[in-house]
Amino acid sequence: MVRMDDQRGIAPVTRHVEDWIARNYPQVNASTKRIMFGPSGDSAIEVRIKGPDPDTLRALASQVGDILAADPATDSVRNDWQNRSKVIRPQYSPALGRELGVDKQDIDNALEMNFSGSRAGLYREGADLLPVIVRPPEAERQDANHLNNVLVWSQSRQQYIPLSNVINGFALEWEDPLILRRDRTRVLTVQTDPSPLSGQTSGDILARVKPRIDALPLPHGYRIEWGGDAENSSEAQQGLFTTLPLGYLVMFIITVLMFSSLKNAVAIWLTVPLALIGVTPRLSAYRHPLRLYGLNRLAQPERYADP
Repeated sequence: MVRMDDQRGIAPVTRHVEDWIARNYPQVNASTKRIMFGPSGDSAIEVRIKGPDPDTLRALASQVGDILAADPATDSVRNDWQNRSKVIRPQYSPALGRELGVDKQDIDNALEMNFSGSRAGLYREGADLLPVIVRPPEAERQDANHLNNVLVWSQSRQQYIPLSNVINGFALEWEDPLILRRDRTRVLTVQTDPSPLSGQTSGDILARVKPRIDALPLPHGYRIEWGGDAENSSEAQQGLFTTLPLGYLVMFIITVLMFSSLKNAVAIWLTVPLALIGVTPRLSAYRHPLRLYGLNRLAQPERYADP
């Protein structure tokens, strides 16, 4: 977090930080953002894609990401599933396994002990119970070239057998390191934020990209939902305006009782719309959207009145 003495220096510092990160850490997906008033989600613009198949979800996310990245005001388009990673999968041979008395569970146990380690017991140190992990030295377990030499225990022969004797080789595959769900359904979220240098809000960007994204053809069983600032603002307004009429009614009744006159109470409440004077011009001047902070000013103007 960087605090500036002059708001005119925000844009140069932002540009310098982003350029420095891009030059020195090209593998890092980093972005800068200005501190916003009121609570906000992870990203200002979020497109949630729901469906059963990870490959189809990633294909749809790529189309959505291209639309967002094409807008000049967006910054750091990404998704919450991250990039796929490579994994090495031993190809188990059932025929060789039956002959040598080794099944897939034995192979899994051997690989677990060789890399992450197997839990052999507990060690008590004061009030803490610490796990005892059995695994090879670091130099051996970090080298993928030693996979063929991993020893697998054979129950029938009562001896260790090299892994290469019960497999047909290794396959290099891509795997999703993270699969998120929402309401028990797989969901991939494409995220982005307004560029601090663009001077635009998430609402400005959303008005341009939402029609194009909503027009994308979706396979059967897939759907798109919108999150981010739009969803947070909608939920905040719904929660606020649900009880707001009752609250104003109670305050109006209290005002009538205080002044013992309906006419005086009406005259006082006619000044309430003047609260907009303290909200609208300032939000427009600083180009901030009407989030929960602004709604609170409207609902409780006396708490935010200028001295």
